[in-house]
Amino acid sequence: MHIFPQWLRQTGRRLREAPSRRLVNKLILLFTSIIILIVSSLTFIAYKIIERESVANSIASNRSNLKLVNQNYAKYMSELEQLSLPQIAYDPLMRAIEREGEDYASRLYLEDYLRSLFYARSDLQSIYLYLVDERKYLYVTRERYNVTVRAALDDGIPEQAWYKRAMADSHNRGVQSLVLSRETGYGTAPEGVYMAYHRVLRSLRDRQARAVLSFYVNDSAKNAIMADMPKTEGGARHFAGCGRHAVSRRRSRVLFGGKPTTKTSSARSTRRRRRKDSTGRDRTGVIWSSKTSTRGTAGGSSSPFRSARSTGRR
Repeated sequence: MHIFPQWLRQTGRRLREAPSRRLVNKLILLFTSIIILIVSSLTFIAYKIIERESVANSIASNRSNLKLVNQNYAKYMSELEQLSLPQIAYDPLMRAIEREGEDYASRLYLEDYLRSLFYARSDLQSIYLYLVDERKYLYVTRERYNVTVRAALDDGIPEQAWYKRAMADSHNRGVQSLVLSRETGYGTAPEGVYMAYHRVLRSLRDRQARAVLSFYVNDSAKNAIMADMPKTEGGARHFAGCGRHAVSRRRSRVLFGGKPTTKTSSARSTRRRRRKDSTGRDRTGVIWSSKTSTRGTAGGSSSPFRSARSTGRR
């Protein structure tokens, strides 16, 4: 008899508490959703802020690396430019170029000059000297056992695009990229040669072009400069997007991405050195190697280039 009234009271209590319980559940669900939304929003905002700061720092770091590497390559191209200029040997060199076909001493002087340039740097794969009037060229290449100066006739060099650009340039120079096309006019560039630097040599008397000096550069100095470039996927993608090989014609600079290194100092260590001869005049001492014991200059005097064995340098 007491069970039925107790059941009725419990049922009535449940019916009265049901609306309030549903309201509490709804409030709990609402506040839980709000908390989850706030936490998710804050997490997303924090992630975006961190991502933006990371990208900004990466861009700033890569920009700084690119700037330093570009400065390093500007110095590198300046060294090639200085090497291509005869400087105090300009007059003897021009006389030798003009008399090469009729004076054997002039031919020997040109050979010695090419050897001196070739041994001055380790990043030169080959050097070509095209004689405009003779329609021939002298060249020296890096070989395993013996380095000799050879000559060849070629009438097609003036038709090359790099030749026309160098002739038309106001600074008498030109930079040729060998990344896409390896045809040089002198043949196919070997593997590892990525750039050619051309210098037009003009007579001071009539400003006419007498020769074109071409340096074909291997990638040893480039690899040394770019040795510290970021190796991560993001860094590599950034540098690839910035351009792997861009040439500035205004200053003849090659721009690369990466961080500079001090290894290029070895390329700058073999610079020209001056010495005093018996008459007190400055002479240019440049390292060279030759099997011939005596050399003559265009003017009939002895060659200003010294043997590598006498200087103790290679």
